[in-house]
This record gives sequence, structure tokens and C-alpha cells, in this order.
Amino acid sequence: MDGPMKRFTETTRFEDPWYRKLSPEMKLAWEYLYAKCDNAGVIDLDREGAEFHIGAKVDWGSFLEICGGKRIQVLESGKWFLVRFIEFQYGSLSDRSAPHRKVLSLLQQHNIVEGSGSLHVGYIEATSSPKEKDKDKEKDKEKEKEEEKEKEEEKDGGVVGGSGSPYSERFEEFWLEYPSGRKGSKRTTFKAYEKAVSRASHDVILEAAKEYAMTPVGLSEFVKAPTTWLNGDCWDDDRTSWQRAETGGSGNARMQRNMQNAVNVMRRLEENDKRILE
Repeated sequence: MDGPMKRFTETTRFEDPWYRKLSPEMKLAWEYLYAKCDNAGVIDLDREGAEFHIGAKVDWGSFLEICGGKRIQVLESGKWFLVRFIEFQYGSLSDRSAPHRKVLSLLQQHNIVEGSGSLHVGYIEATSSPKEKDKDKEKDKEKEKEEEKEKEEEKDGGVVGGSGSPYSERFEEFWLEYPSGRKGSKRTTFKAYEKAVSRASHDVILEAAKEYAMTPVGLSEFVKAPTTWLNGDCWDDDRTSWQRAETGGSGNARMQRNMQNAVNVMRRLEENDKRILE
């Protein structure tokens, strides 16, 4: 960032029920992100530095969950993108505006915007040339090939150290131990895991995942997706936060959740038994 920047502030946020329900630490975290992001609304978050300026510890994993994909998206680079930032600051972007072109350039650097000027996330208005449209078609074809490849790899990637597995043995170990409630895409989780092991050791992450899997939250329907858990460095979470499973709902709903929890535990025990036998 080149020197201090001035930007608009959304005064109506104080009337937003979502903002009002944030804890004081999370309100400060939101203000910090908004002040420190670049002109495209992207920040490479230094959690330790942020907490130093905020003056308090922040549960970043829970913060991401609360913000949801409509407010913050974690990019493939690991950087955070404030989805509504551009629309509020600039309205519709146009490549005919010199200031907007700088923002578009940043978006391309972050792989948020394609060469055609169409956003993967958020909102933008721009023109595109025939050559750029051709590039978009090529990208779509490549994306389809990647999706097909992912499906094939998923078929071969279920056994720890199995032949043809595209995943490392250590990741397979993590995948086996993580709660099965909301696993989602294995390929996406693998990418998040590869970045996570650059911030913490495999053993630390694995032991925390095992512990999380046996807690009330890990056994409930409110378990975090593994990508969210990894991107949020949740192995460093306060363990007491894993003990607060939801208790509301009817007796039947609670009974169904308890039955599902028991099934999840049995499934993990069976998977561990199979792994020992192999």
C-alpha cells in the first residue's frame, strides 16, 4: 500500500443486527480488516499483528464462520477478501475509469477477477474483448477438465497410502481423524492442509483434530468444515469453545442429533480399526 489511504465508512453498520451481535473483539477485528485491506478489499492477515493492535485475542475461525461467504471469502492464496468492499467504495467498476483500472489490476493479481473483467465473487461492470472471451472459454474447458480429474482422484484417494492416491499419507491421516459431519471436498481440504502445515506442524494439527472430533461440537451438526477449521488455525482454539454444542430444539431433534453423533463415533472407530489391520 502506497501511503495512507482514505476510504468511505459505512455508518449504517451500527443498525445492522449482524454487526450489533458481534463481540467487542470481533467488532474491532472487522474494523481492523476494513482499515488495513488494500484498495481491492484484500488483506494478507497477520493474526498476531492484528491482535496486538486490537488489544485482545480473536477466535478467527469463529469470526470467519460468523462473517460467512457473503462478507469474507478466503482466497486460494490464503488471503481474505471483503466481498462488499468494492461495491460500497466504488459502486460499479469500469475499465474506462483510471482509478478503477488500478483496482481491477489488483483484483487480477489476487485472481479474483478474470481477464474479461468478470468477478469470481462480488460485483463488477467492465468491457471485454473477443480475445478475452476466447480466454474465458479456454478457462471454462480447463475448469471442466479439473473437475473431471478431481472426481477420478477422489475414487482412488480413499486408502491411506493407497496406490494412485494424489494425497500425502499425512493428509490422509488428518482426513481420517477429522469429524465426518461436514467434510466436503477432499481436494479443497488438501489445499488448505498444505498451507496449514506451513504455519503449524502436522502432529499439532492432527492431535487437535482428534481432540476436536470427540468434543460436543465436533460430534454435532455444528462441526466446522475442515477447510474452515484449517484456514482459521483452529488447532489453536480455546478448547472450552469446543464444549459448547447447541442444546436447543425439540426432544425429537435432540434425539436425532444424538443418534447421528453415535453413528459418527462408530464410523470413526471402524475406520481406525481398518487402518490398524492394513
